[in-house]
Amino acid sequence: MKTNMHISLTKFANATRILKELQTLKKYRLFDQIIVVAVWYPGLKETEILDNDIKVYRIRLKTKNWPKRPAFQFIKYLELIFTMIIKFRKRNVIAINCHSLAALVIGLILKNITGAKLIYDAHELETERHGLTYIRKTISKFAEKFLIKHTDAIIVVSAEINKWYRETYKLSNVYTVENFPYKKWYQDDFSSNFREKFKVDEDNILFIYQGNFTYGRGIEALLYVFSRFDDKKQIVFLGYGVLRDKIIEYSKAFSSIHYHPAVDPKKILYYTQSADVGINLTDNSCLSRYYALSNKLFEYLNSKIPVVISDFPTRAKIIDQYSCGWKIPVKKNIDEKVLFDFISNLSLEEVDKKKEKLKNIKNVFIWEKIEKKYIKAFNLLGINSNQPATPD
Repeated sequence: MKTNMHISLTKFANATRILKELQTLKKYRLFDQIIVVAVWYPGLKETEILDNDIKVYRIRLKTKNWPKRPAFQFIKYLELIFTMIIKFRKRNVIAINCHSLAALVIGLILKNITGAKLIYDAHELETERHGLTYIRKTISKFAEKFLIKHTDAIIVVSAEINKWYRETYKLSNVYTVENFPYKKWYQDDFSSNFREKFKVDEDNILFIYQGNFTYGRGIEALLYVFSRFDDKKQIVFLGYGVLRDKIIEYSKAFSSIHYHPAVDPKKILYYTQSADVGINLTDNSCLSRYYALSNKLFEYLNSKIPVVISDFPTRAKIIDQYSCGWKIPVKKNIDEKVLFDFISNLSLEEVDKKKEKLKNIKNVFIWEKIEKKYIKAFNLLGINSNQPATPD
């Protein structure tokens, strides 16, 4: 059986981009079998069957509970590599998709064993991520420079990241596949009514932040700002993450701040479209964030609500082209005063004008429109289907 392997060094629980890629590959019938290899965490199945018989293997490490110090983490990584080699070395693997730099090391070893095509399926600018120490960044750059020469294709999420990889490593086999949501994941005639749930009047502006509650995405600035507003300007935080408890604390103290737990990614757009304005802010702490083209941006736009973004080139092009939101200048960190002044002065009339613009944008930012770009990368590697794609 011709097998496509995806290596994700996560627990693979809410990997929406990978899920979209898997469904597309199954639809276009490039392989007889598609498998995902991830890391086991308590509460998850070691083996799981997804839609269309896609199989997930979560590797249970004997060293998992060892300390998190670098030396022990390296031993865990070695155990993962050896376990994967033993488990998959005899498979007829045709293509290996590596969804991180650490996964690319394993992918290269398996490529040399199986003869598979190696695809670096990067979700961000891997060596320019937020939070990398000088030593980790240096090691990452050295590793990527060596490993990327052995890849057969690189898939990235924005044109600016594509340009960076081409110029930095003198490559030509780099393909951009934007992280658009599935059209079939939302519908125009249904929404969860946040206004009713949180008792928000029709003449109040309801903002929404959805996604990971983590640092560097403006959450602390938003809490500061909205804690100083009356109910005319309110915000819902929809998601999960390390700042969850802080958000809940603020939501109990201030009537303009609301919390809603994470929902099924396939249903998130139902909730989004009951708000007025989406928030897609990040700080300018690294190139990966500066060049990012977040799937959250497109979730807002497909829900027909305008969006507030950091004024970075990739996102700014979308806002300028479609007049579908507002840009906040961010030098390094998100300035609370700048954000406060903007939201204070934003009127419901201006929001409604942007919403009117979005009514004319239909089927632009959807996965179904760009999934053929993803398939093209495989076709250029000589991987083609002998059967027509299955209908959606």
